[in-house]
Amino acid sequence: MKNSQIVLLSFALLFLVIVVILIVMVRSEPSGEVVNGGQEDTARSYAYEAGKGSIQSAVDNYYNIEGDLPVLEATIAVGGQEYYIIDVCALVNHELELLMDVPSSCASVDGADNDNCDGGGCTCGGGHYVWLVDDYAHVHSVCAGEACDASDADGNQGVWP
Repeated sequence: MKNSQIVLLSFALLFLVIVVILIVMVRSEPSGEVVNGGQEDTARSYAYEAGKGSIQSAVDNYYNIEGDLPVLEATIAVGGQEYYIIDVCALVNHELELLMDVPSSCASVDGADNDNCDGGGCTCGGGHYVWLVDDYAHVHSVCAGEACDASDADGNQGVWP
């Protein structure tokens, strides 16, 4: 009789554990809207970092080959720091094609010496970022346009490209 009580108690305990797990799963399941929004934000963040990495690699290679940074004469202040605007056309048109094409993230900003394609020889598209570089060849960005979380801060600003 003792064995049958142990078996019954084991089944009751197992049933209770399963019920508790199901309750926890149901209560902690986020709505689809939050999950999708989080996935979109994560995808934009990864795309931003990948784009930044490609530009960083091209700038590093250019510097190692040419001994200078591929920049326009103009600078942009972001967070109290002055950065040079990267001449993306110099990277695309380089004999070694350091960038295969103008990144889709490059913003086209009206006027002279204020976007990555103002060096001539290429065209920036409908992206949101102006890519910048500091004196130590570290790539930064500033976001241009109304869709940006901030237009005066470095880094991913919630939009891509």
